[in-house]
Amino acid sequence: MKIRKHSVYVALMTVLLWAGLTGVGPAQDEWLKQPFAQWSKADAQKLLNDSPWARTQEARLDFGSEVRRIAGAPTTSSGHQSTEMGGANIAVDYRVTLRLRSALPIRQALVRLKQIEAKYDQMNAKERAAFDEKIKGLLDCPACAQNYVVALSCKSTNYPGADALYDGLRGRTLPGLKPYVHLENDRSERRSPIHFVAPKAPGEETIFFFPRFDDEDRPLVTPATRKLYFRLSDSNAKAITNFELDVTKLLLNGEVAF
Repeated sequence: MKIRKHSVYVALMTVLLWAGLTGVGPAQDEWLKQPFAQWSKADAQKLLNDSPWARTQEARLDFGSEVRRIAGAPTTSSGHQSTEMGGANIAVDYRVTLRLRSALPIRQALVRLKQIEAKYDQMNAKERAAFDEKIKGLLDCPACAQNYVVALSCKSTNYPGADALYDGLRGRTLPGLKPYVHLENDRSERRSPIHFVAPKAPGEETIFFFPRFDDEDRPLVTPATRKLYFRLSDSNAKAITNFELDVTKLLLNGEVAF
């Protein structure tokens, strides 16, 4: 399969969502009430991919159709990245997953997977203490106290290794993306990103940091908030990289877990 280098990102940002996958929410699942160190691998993966704190959306990218200008990228109808197999152009099926990385359940799920990989449950007390210290930064997330952190990842279901976000966002800068990327609540209040970590390789997450508080120390998201929107497209509300989240499902003990 040959890939012509130009921005598949332009096409990805505009292609319409043909299937959205939203979890009914493990906030009601009994295992979420357990200490996260007791979660199974399946529990942690479910939370990271199909939960109120993680949404996955799918789209088929047809390289033969014209795409529109998105996030400052140039308009193109045929020069964007395309794929070939056996000399014939094919459509690529993409899955883009958004995770609320500053949400404690997401951080706990990430730590739990690392525990399982390291065989944490078989460690002695000294080994566990050393592991806990090593992973402390991921679990505590000091930056999360002042920021909402959102991560995006992209995979293809019919072309392993394809990552449209990597192709589109590598080399981009925060000033270039800032006018087009934002978090917004159901009162039309917005936050623009103050930091951006581009993926360094296909399959890596793209991470955005948004200020938690405004100039009057008011958070963007409260228990009274009903909806939260993440936008990476400036012209197509139904683009695969635009997400809507139900804040009522993010509540744990009456507080927003984000």
